[in-house]
Amino acid sequence: MFEGRLDLLIDGKDFVTNAGDLIRLPMGIAHGIFNKSDQPVKCFFWVAPTRALYDLFWAIHSMKEQKPEEVVALAAKHEVVFLPPPG
Repeated sequence: MFEGRLDLLIDGKDFVTNAGDLIRLPMGIAHGIFNKSDQPVKCFFWVAPTRALYDLFWAIHSMKEQKPEEVVALAAKHEVVFLPPPG
């Protein structure tokens, strides 16, 4: 994390990260990343193996409107399981 704060949900447990923190999100473990503040976040993501994530993130970026249910469906087409936002 370079700047800001993120709230994380990893395997059902809550975490808070701030600038200077390193976050590891193992493949196959359910996780969520949330910016609940009104401040921007700057961070660097390194994904290995990337599989179809690059294409998925580019497709999400290219969506006219990013509705959660449509993003979840798009992820499934890229063999990535996105969970909908928590209730």
